[in-house]
Amino acid sequence: MNLPCMFIALAVCLLPLTLTAAEPDPAPRKLTHPRFSYPTWSPDGKHILYESSVSGNWEIYIMDPDGLSDNGGKIIQLTHNDYLDRMPSWSPDGQFIAFISDRDGDFEVFRMRPDGSEQIQLTHNDRNEIHPYWTPDSRRIVFNSQVRDKRLYDIWIMDRDGAQQEKLLHDDDLNSYAQMSPDGEMIVFDKWQDNDENNGEIYVLEVGTGRLSRLTENQAIYDGYPTWTPDGRWIVYASEVGDVFKLFRVRPDGSDHRQLTFGPGSDARPSVSPDGSRILFNRDVDDNINILVADFPAESAKAVSATPLNPSVAGDVHPVIEPVIASIDAYPRPSPDGRSVAFVSDRSGNLEVYSIEQKTGETHRLTKNDAADNMPEFSPDGKKILFMSDRSGNYDIWEMKADGSSPVNLTNHPAGDFRPRYSPDGKSVIFDSNRDAPPAGSEGSDNLDLYILRLQDKKVRRLTSWPHWDIYGSFSPDGTQVAFSRSRPTPDPNRPSADVFVQDLASGKETQLTFGFSYVGYTQWSPTGEWIVFASDRYGTVDRSGTELYDFDIYVIRPGGGDLTRLTHGGGAPESYWRPSFSADGRRIYANRVLGKHEDLVVIEFPGEVAPAGS
Repeated sequence: MNLPCMFIALAVCLLPLTLTAAEPDPAPRKLTHPRFSYPTWSPDGKHILYESSVSGNWEIYIMDPDGLSDNGGKIIQLTHNDYLDRMPSWSPDGQFIAFISDRDGDFEVFRMRPDGSEQIQLTHNDRNEIHPYWTPDSRRIVFNSQVRDKRLYDIWIMDRDGAQQEKLLHDDDLNSYAQMSPDGEMIVFDKWQDNDENNGEIYVLEVGTGRLSRLTENQAIYDGYPTWTPDGRWIVYASEVGDVFKLFRVRPDGSDHRQLTFGPGSDARPSVSPDGSRILFNRDVDDNINILVADFPAESAKAVSATPLNPSVAGDVHPVIEPVIASIDAYPRPSPDGRSVAFVSDRSGNLEVYSIEQKTGETHRLTKNDAADNMPEFSPDGKKILFMSDRSGNYDIWEMKADGSSPVNLTNHPAGDFRPRYSPDGKSVIFDSNRDAPPAGSEGSDNLDLYILRLQDKKVRRLTSWPHWDIYGSFSPDGTQVAFSRSRPTPDPNRPSADVFVQDLASGKETQLTFGFSYVGYTQWSPTGEWIVFASDRYGTVDRSGTELYDFDIYVIRPGGGDLTRLTHGGGAPESYWRPSFSADGRRIYANRVLGKHEDLVVIEFPGEVAPAGS
């Protein structure tokens, strides 16, 4: 993975553009032309401090927020020499600018006045010092110092004249971008976990106690460039989304991760204005690094709408929540009243069930344990949620109140029970299970069939008997039929074949609706009974043996097998769509969008009447 350059001897670099999504509203405004970096606000918010290699050498500049727009923007060059002057930081009292320079052969911390005068070297040693940031009272400077002859950086602090240098944190990791909170009680920084450049995480250090708190939990993902908002309520940072970086914000306690920027290119090095209303950051598109400014979202800000993904898509696609950093947010299930969406996420380190309020964006964690809780489903009256969990040692079907309280194991069987769905009257649950499969180790031991559980007396009835998989059962709105996915083995074990079937519950008659699909799953009836939605990798290009995130798209079909329509056009890896679920009014379909290593929740506007399209 190509990481942002953290060693200053290297040129500034970010990841190449591979992701396309929607720009925030209002869109960021470009202030500069290529290769301008490390922007930061002046204390009064009237000027922007930054570094640039536009002259052929890295120097430090000041400009006003109008930048290089048509109406002009004054630019002042503060340093003039043949060395590398970088990473400027303005003191909160406005009197000084700290920066780093390699004037003595390695990078040291310097200080100067805002007009470029009185340039003084503050550190003197034979190792690199980087990322100087001021304390809130402007009396001291926090910086990162390299451990001699090692690829490690510690966190240090010193007086503004270079005196009283103290080490605040030493371990066996590379620690960087250390910034003190506005109240002076905490320092946020990024840490290469186990000194692994592919696993940067955001941490907070309590100054008084030395206690460390980890805010992000994302293996093989780089989280970095943290900075505080002026009120100390948020930390803004950059994280990988697919193959690019985007800005996120998080509470100092690690809660409420939200993505802030979308659009093309990699976004990094954020700086929030003194009044908290705007945010500066770098955007790298095709190795052109610019400084952009955008409005900083209010606390109630929701994700912005995305543009249609493809002109031939039957429904427009919009995000329903901000993607959470490097996590899997999956299986969205809207409540009957449309006010909230239940979903599964591994943002806490393991799979748990959450809900999000669609109006406010407020997220609630509903399950809290070390097990895997998965595939939630609201009851028809919205008072309860079904889910599957292995908290008893194997997967069973569980039920809890919609607020997460009073969880009850409904099946409590030694076999595995999966993928529950309520009947329309809420009195029964359909699920698939291997409870009648041949013994482990024998042929067919992984067979899955459909079962119906009657909630009143917990009696279970076997619905299908098939020598492979019958899964993703879904009742029709009138409760007389069940749609499901039936798979068959193929010569290639990595690409089994599956199609949509419907069974009439009274007669047991089964009707096959799709033919020749490589794989079909996530079947569900529409509330009107006019459509069945499902996901398929029919046009997929990804070898399942090489990835867990396949190239799926979402389709609808009539219960009689007509009007097969493809709703999304992911266009191939790393973007695909799966796990669809209709809203209660049938006008929207909630689904997962896969972007590289991430999954987020999206909603597809479903017109109800669509033109059939097989591709």
